[in-house]
Amino acid sequence: MPVLADSFQVALPDGTNPKPVFSVTRINGQPAVGVDGSLIADGTIVGRRVIALDSIDAGQINSRGLTIRDQAGSVVVDMTGMGAGYIKGRLTVGQIDTESLRITRNGAVVVDANGLDATYIRNLMVDTLQIRGEAVSKNDTRSITVNGWTNAFNYSFQFSCSDSGTLLAFADSPFADPVATLYGRNRSVPVNGSAVLVLNVNAGEVVTVGVSSPAIQKSGVIRYGCVLSGGRDAHRHHRVRRRRPHRPDRHQPAGEHPAGRGRRQANPDRRGGPGDAVCARRRHRAAPAR
Repeated sequence: MPVLADSFQVALPDGTNPKPVFSVTRINGQPAVGVDGSLIADGTIVGRRVIALDSIDAGQINSRGLTIRDQAGSVVVDMTGMGAGYIKGRLTVGQIDTESLRITRNGAVVVDANGLDATYIRNLMVDTLQIRGEAVSKNDTRSITVNGWTNAFNYSFQFSCSDSGTLLAFADSPFADPVATLYGRNRSVPVNGSAVLVLNVNAGEVVTVGVSSPAIQKSGVIRYGCVLSGGRDAHRHHRVRRRRPHRPDRHQPAGEHPAGRGRRQANPDRRGGPGDAVCARRRHRAAPAR
């Protein structure tokens, strides 16, 4: 039978402490019945949708998919099965085990499983047997500060050449007169404002580069160092000059070798003797000596 009421209440047998169990109202213009969930001790709720204004506490959630959105409606977590399809936020883990990795920034791929494409790499150490492509440059720079009277000094460092190529040792000084000397290997040059030494080095070679000076009374900074340009293209600018084969002078008498190396000069007064020209021996049979 129909019951006309806007709420149902349950009270103790003495009629005290009534509690509303059902409430009848309208949601979006449609009649609806509300249930006070705090009165449900054990039971199952079956429905297409659960709306919780505060939170949902559960020991376990069984679902074939989970999508979580923020207040603006943007997806913050999207999971299908056991895999997370989309995670927005900061991820802090000790280890990531994956068969594929792809990182983008502003739509551009920065890191993927097939390689690395970055604008810069800070504090990178490369340990490899081969770097494909152009030459690799390696450098080292030092500085010497003098302030007033300075005793004689000789500062240097050892530079290890990781590849064969050209080692450019340099030094620059704020002083107009050559008070210092730049040296590298067994060569040296005075530093008159600036100085440069060009050395051809081999892979694995260690070159000592330094600056020395007698006692001076100056104030300033002397900078020195070296740059190694190595790789397979480092020596392209060197041209190999091949020796041209000797061509006899057009005005040279026939049958005469220019320097007589390994050949005897022809004797026009003798025929068939050992002094005949080689070409004559090949063309004509030598006549017996008389």
